[in-house]
Amino acid sequence: MLPAVTSIAQINEKKRTKSFRLKRSLEKFIDHYIVVILMSLVVAYSLFFDDIRVLAIPKSYDELFYIVTFICMMLFLAEILIASYAKEGYVGSFFFWLDCISTISMVPDIPWMWEPIIGVD
Repeated sequence: MLPAVTSIAQINEKKRTKSFRLKRSLEKFIDHYIVVILMSLVVAYSLFFDDIRVLAIPKSYDELFYIVTFICMMLFLAEILIASYAKEGYVGSFFFWLDCISTISMVPDIPWMWEPIIGVD
């Protein structure tokens, strides 16, 4: 038995449908209340814990804070990438640039990321 002949238009329509479903699923994922709460906690950590680390935590724990900060930065990057793909109008919007600038601003909080760039030993 020969397979049914599928037109290019039908193939493209299937691809668009799959792409739309993936975008919709990713948009639902990043807008889910658990993800929003997690990212809110990550934002709170990013805003306050470097100052708390400097003021109250022994220097021997610095590397642990740098690792957690790096993980937070990767979560922000993942959120930017997913939102860029899934949300219409996100790329180039105010929130896109706000997210990019805030993510890049975390680099100075992680010495092993920026010291090689500026040449500090």
